[in-house]
Amino acid sequence: MLLGLVGIIIIMITDNFVKRFAHSVYQSGWLGMSVLGILLLIWQIFFVVATHPAIGFDVNMLHRAWINPNQADVRGYFSQNYNNLPILLLQNWVLTKFHSTSWLIIDFVTLLLVDLSALINIVTMYLASKDKVKLLWYLQIVFLAFFPMIIIPYTDTWVLPSVSLILLGFVGMSNQNLNLIYRILFSVIAGVATAITYYIKPSGIIPAIAFVIIGIIYLCNKINKKRLLKAFCLLLFLLGSGAATFVLGQNIISNQEYISIDKSLEIPSIHFINMGMSGTTGAYNPHDALMMAKLPKKQDRLNILRK
Repeated sequence: MLLGLVGIIIIMITDNFVKRFAHSVYQSGWLGMSVLGILLLIWQIFFVVATHPAIGFDVNMLHRAWINPNQADVRGYFSQNYNNLPILLLQNWVLTKFHSTSWLIIDFVTLLLVDLSALINIVTMYLASKDKVKLLWYLQIVFLAFFPMIIIPYTDTWVLPSVSLILLGFVGMSNQNLNLIYRILFSVIAGVATAITYYIKPSGIIPAIAFVIIGIIYLCNKINKKRLLKAFCLLLFLLGSGAATFVLGQNIISNQEYISIDKSLEIPSIHFINMGMSGTTGAYNPHDALMMAKLPKKQDRLNILRK
C-alpha cells in the first residue's frame, strides 16, 4: 500500500498521460467524484473480505468478550481497563443485531463507520468552504484507499464518526451566516458527539477543547453584547446536551449486566497521561503497564504514578 501511494505521488508530479487523465477526472465534477467513490468502496470491500484477520492485544479481548464475557481473565482485563467497557457494550449491541461474532461482520461495520466519518467531513467542508468540497473528496479517497485500519475494530476507528460530528457541530454553530435555530442545533450535535467521543476514546475530545479555546479568544478580541449573548446561548445548549448525554452514558455503563466488573481494579486515567509523557516518543510503556497489573488497589497505583 505504501509503495502504491508513493507510485501515485510520482505519477502525479510527472507530466504524462496519467497526470492529464487525473486532471480531467478532477475537473469532471460529480461524475468523476461518484465513479471514484464507487471504485473506492469496491476496493475497500475486497480488502475486508480478503483479510479480516483475528487481531491480538486489546481487540482480541473485545472479541473474546463478545463470545464469552464470563472468562476470568476477560473480566480482569475490563476491570483494569474500564475505559474499554463502553466500546465493548457498543460492539456487543451491534453484533447482537447481526446474531454473529465474526471478524468479517465487525470489520464491515468498521468500514461503514470510517466511510461515514469521511462523508460527515464533506458536509463540514460544505459549511466551511464550498469550493473546497471537491478537493477534500479526492484527498479522502486517496487516503482511504491506503488506510488498512478498516480491518481493526477498535476505538481508533469507531471514534471517527463522533469526532467528525464534533467538527461538524462546532463549524455549524460558529457559522454566523446561519439562523440561530440552526446554530443551536449544531451546538447540540457538538455536545452529544463530544460526550460519545469521550466514552469511546477520551483523547478524541481534543478538537472540542481546541474549538472552545479558539471561541473564547475570538470573543475576547471582539467583545460585543449581542455576540456574547448568542455565544452564551450556544454554550448553554452545548454543555446541556453534552452533560445529558454523559449522564445517560454513565447510567448505561453503571447498570450494565453483560460483564461482571470489579471497578476497584480500574487503572487510573493518570496512567495513560503518564505513558504519553514518558520517554521521547510517549509510546506504550511496558514497565508502567506491568506495575498497574501488579498493584491490587487503585490508590496504590495512583501513589506510584505520583512518585
